[in-house]
Amino acid sequence: DLSSDPDPEAALAAALPTALKPFAIHGGPLMRATLFRIAPRRHVLLLTAHHAVTDGWSMAIIARDFANAYGAGAKAGPLCGLAPLDRGYVDYAAAIAAAREERDATPLKAFWRARLADLPELIELPTDRPRSDTPDGRGRVLRFALSESQTSRLHAVARGLGVTPFAVLFSAYGLLLARLSGQGAFAIGTVTAGRSLPGAEEIVGFFADTLALRFDVSKSADFGALCRRSGEELIEAVAHSALPFEAIVEDIVTDRSAAYSPIFQTMFVWQNTPAPISEADGLIIRSERLDKGATQFDLVLDMTETPSGIEAMLEYRTELFEPETAARIADGFRKLLGEAFADPQAPLAAIGAASDAAHLPMDRIPEIADRRVDAVLDDWVKARPDGIAVRSLCPSFIDTPLLDKNPNAGSNQDIRQRVTDAGLEITPVEDVAEAAVIGVPHEKWGETIKALVV
Repeated sequence: DLSSDPDPEAALAAALPTALKPFAIHGGPLMRATLFRIAPRRHVLLLTAHHAVTDGWSMAIIARDFANAYGAGAKAGPLCGLAPLDRGYVDYAAAIAAAREERDATPLKAFWRARLADLPELIELPTDRPRSDTPDGRGRVLRFALSESQTSRLHAVARGLGVTPFAVLFSAYGLLLARLSGQGAFAIGTVTAGRSLPGAEEIVGFFADTLALRFDVSKSADFGALCRRSGEELIEAVAHSALPFEAIVEDIVTDRSAAYSPIFQTMFVWQNTPAPISEADGLIIRSERLDKGATQFDLVLDMTETPSGIEAMLEYRTELFEPETAARIADGFRKLLGEAFADPQAPLAAIGAASDAAHLPMDRIPEIADRRVDAVLDDWVKARPDGIAVRSLCPSFIDTPLLDKNPNAGSNQDIRQRVTDAGLEITPVEDVAEAAVIGVPHEKWGETIKALVV
């Protein structure tokens, strides 16, 4: 009871971490309920469940049944007015497992190898700190929203392209990741409900399937084509989802790293769960998903449609990203989506290409793939003598020029001085053999580029 506390809201915030403590997976229970009394007519019910026994769809069922049972009252009997179920989760789990055992896995493995085996193991997003060999699993959530008018525009664009809203949002997210990483093809994870068996939509349990979707900008000339390809990719992946993701990992990943998750490190989740109950026998209900303070992935964009628009949660690994960086990523997604909404048939190179060239436009990547860094920078200086040659997404460098117009003068003298102070010698480039390999020991920050061109 927090109602007597001078600041009940602050007391609730302080109590939440204790209520969110980890589960004892082997001893149980795997679901907990804690009721906080904030005021005589205001309460917070915190329902915490382990993912082994529930998923997003299940939580919507629990919320609905809770509202119905509350409305039925104590006289409704032991089931509180809820209809009994003919089958339970164990029955469905056994049926799914049996179906997978009977199916020939060979063509499924061939499909997933063709889709994923040639993709990079890691998407190289610009991070605020280097990736550790043993991630601590900590994460945070940044919340943002799309307005009702933006949501209406999303549906209009999807209808015009003949795709689902998922395909449009997934394509925009993938294009943003391609812009940030400079990689044109990679895998993005997603989740499907996995409730194809009759009656499964009424069962509480873990049914969700993890899918790895191939994202490739090289096969699409414009945003509309990219959306249609994304929609086809999802359909084909679902059609081959009888092979569990864990089996795909075992088949494709030969040398697994503890530093990052296999096959994909980013996810896009479109929540299409049953609509939440907002009222029950005079009780006004508002559901809210909490920041669990942990994550399995580098970035997860989770979006849910509501009557007032779309609620979005950007979950990010705090070891890699600062809150300000997460906010810039979310803002970049909104801007890119707005450009796509304005002209869904626009060429990919024209969507999300920042005017200040904070990242390289996609159509320029093939041009520089086989060129030296200093030559690329020289061309940029000639084209924009007063512009910024290199910009880092790290907070300490954002909007700060890292290279001036002459890489051998001015702001770069400090690097030469630091090299000298460290007792090292700078060898003139003309004295270096043409085939020599020169190591540059440096963390992956913006100044790395300075070290390469000084």
